[in-house]
Amino acid sequence: MSDETNNAGADDDGLWLSISDVAREKNVDKAAISRKVVELEKAGRIEVRFGPNRTKLVNLAQFDAEVGEVTDFVREQAARFSDDLIGDSRYRDARIKSAQYDALRKQIEMRKLVGNLVEIAQVDEVIAQVGEEIKKPLEQIPLHADEIVAAAASGGAVAVRAKLREIIFSVRTQIAAALAKLDIRAKNGGAAE
Repeated sequence: MSDETNNAGADDDGLWLSISDVAREKNVDKAAISRKVVELEKAGRIEVRFGPNRTKLVNLAQFDAEVGEVTDFVREQAARFSDDLIGDSRYRDARIKSAQYDALRKQIEMRKLVGNLVEIAQVDEVIAQVGEEIKKPLEQIPLHADEIVAAAASGGAVAVRAKLREIIFSVRTQIAAALAKLDIRAKNGGAAE
């Protein structure tokens, strides 16, 4: 790893590597990593920082979580140096980075899981709200009785079917508008996606 990465290194919220170092760790072309980082950053799925000399740094655990890969620092370091690594500081550093990386990956997965969990009471409350919003337009259907009778008198069954389709469309539209106004995301901490 470069000195610039070692300066960036791991902090309390991530293991930050330059795009060059990510490419080197993964044995992938730097341009390919750069394109993927730009894509993920634009989509808001990873964050980047700027290190020394405005070098773009990537949170490696976030990057790997998004692309579905795992970086094994110990294996990578062992592949580079075939001699006895047990006492080598580079091996120790790789093991530390590996432990930090594993912890960060688990933290990211836990955040995803926690964001997808909703308390049953919240689900019950949302179901009750949705039920109420659906019930309101349905209760208005009997108010269309005169229109249905007039349609039957003027055009028979064909006119009644057309009027019922019109009423159904109106009820569906009202239900959809009412449900769109519900703030379900705020109720469950933003987990509904």
